[in-house]
Amino acid sequence: MHRTYWQLLIESFKAVHGVLSFVVGILLTLVLYAVLPSDNVVIRSLVVALALIVIVSGVIIATLLYALVLQSRTIGLPQIRAGRQPLSGTSATLVCLADPSELFYMSMWVSFYRVDEQNVEVPIGLGTVINIQSDGRILLEVARVFPGHEEFGARVRDNNAGALENMRVKPYVPQQLFGSYEEQI
Repeated sequence: MHRTYWQLLIESFKAVHGVLSFVVGILLTLVLYAVLPSDNVVIRSLVVALALIVIVSGVIIATLLYALVLQSRTIGLPQIRAGRQPLSGTSATLVCLADPSELFYMSMWVSFYRVDEQNVEVPIGLGTVINIQSDGRILLEVARVFPGHEEFGARVRDNNAGALENMRVKPYVPQQLFGSYEEQI
């Protein structure tokens, strides 16, 4: 699920305790106004206004920085963006390019799924992470496509938009899938 800009800001405001900071800041400003030794109303008002500006600016900056951190995180499962022929010299069936995700690392085993008409993720193959590019995108090698899913694999390799949208990659291999892979080797 992708968060909207406003959802991200509200979540960040809550995380940096923006309401609490703002209320405490206003209370401190009122106390500052009450204890200032100056009898000059202009100076007292100027100090209070300056204190409020600093407090509000601090809360806004903290909220925006936290939102930036949240936005830069790529924890979810990546979307497959492109398919292509396997690299020369490999026994792979196809190679896929996926969005960045913090869940993946070099040379790890991954499992591939396709979403069917009933929104069920059906396992279609196994592979590995070949490379994590400098832009964060993940290059995946599909080492084996399970029997009955070769046509879907070919559609992904041909960059069929529907096939790419319905393909998923997960950063683990369930034991029952790994067993079926070993049997086919």
